[in-house]
Amino acid sequence: MEYKLAMRQASVLLCIGLQHRDFNFLQGQMKLENQQIMALFNKVMKKFYKHLYAIASKEIESALPRLKDVALEPHSISVEDDLNDAAKKVEDEMRAQTEGLLNPELLQQYAIVGRESDLEKALQNGAGRIPSGGLVSVKSSREMSEKRGKQKDGQESGKRQKKDERGSKSNKKRKH
Repeated sequence: MEYKLAMRQASVLLCIGLQHRDFNFLQGQMKLENQQIMALFNKVMKKFYKHLYAIASKEIESALPRLKDVALEPHSISVEDDLNDAAKKVEDEMRAQTEGLLNPELLQQYAIVGRESDLEKALQNGAGRIPSGGLVSVKSSREMSEKRGKQKDGQESGKRQKKDERGSKSNKKRKH
């Protein structure tokens, strides 16, 4: 694209740009008013900007990669089938997790250790039914020494509290 300047536009550009003259000098030499000189200068600057912008945009376009045509094709699986497959995968994962939690070896630690007769005796006290609270008490057959040994291994609660010289426990407050 080629831009041509009028003679007056070219003279305004040369006087201001190359000769460093001001508008008062141009007003006397060209016999134009300040507003006319300013209008000519604006038109020259717009043409100059358009020319430089065209050059820069051509250079940028040549450096950019070309866009490839993308062919859109439908999927072979419908959306409903895809959702059903995803739901099955999630359900399988949830089943695997819950089966791991319900492992009989892990639940064995909560099993009632004792004989069937102890459980039957506890149920006979409640007339053969489980009480409404849902709790059944069964007498333990473990020795006290076994229970204390387990507490010392994993817990600090088995330690005795210190007594002061009066014989009362130090962390309890006396009632007056």
